Amino acid sequence: LSTPPVLIYPDGHVVKPHHGAWLTTQYYLPPLTLVYVPFDSLEHSEMDQDIVRLLTQLIPNSTKRPR
Repeated sequence: LSTPPVLIYPDGHVVKPHHGAWLTTQYYLPPLTLVYVPFDSLEHSEMDQDIVRLLTQLIPNSTKRPR
C-alpha cells in the first residue's frame, strides 16, 4: 500500500500509523474496529479527512467529537 491504513476504534479513537510502522506493529482490533485505507496522504487529502470524520461520527458509542 502506498499509504498506511487508518484505524478507527469503536470508542472513536483514530490511530494514524506512520508509513511503514503498520507493517511491523501488532494492533489489537476489537470488534467493530474500522480499517480505512486512504486514497492519498491523509494529511494532504481533504476527501480522506472528510471520510474519516464521517466514519467517526457513525460510531454509536463514540465519546469523541470529530474536529
